[in-house]
Amino acid sequence: MATLLAQVVQEGIRPVPFLGGGIFLVWLVVGLLLLMLWLWALLDAIQNPRLNPNERVLWLLVIILTSWIGAVIYRVVARRGRLPNISPPT
Repeated sequence: MATLLAQVVQEGIRPVPFLGGGIFLVWLVVGLLLLMLWLWALLDAIQNPRLNPNERVLWLLVIILTSWIGAVIYRVVARRGRLPNISPPT
């Protein structure tokens, strides 16, 4: 790799910048998907009837402050909270 880079620098060859900006398009799509995930988690946390007000505020803070990572955490953890509550027999 280093020899190839040295050859490029030495000969003054300019490589094509990521196939005409194709990498930009990939990152744009990834960014839009992460934004959609973040918005979905935010709206779901607001509308989730199983969350009490304290949990809702906590989840909203987690999602807002940690961006898409918080959205993924919400998706994994809060999904378990949507299961029906089964109380033990008395």
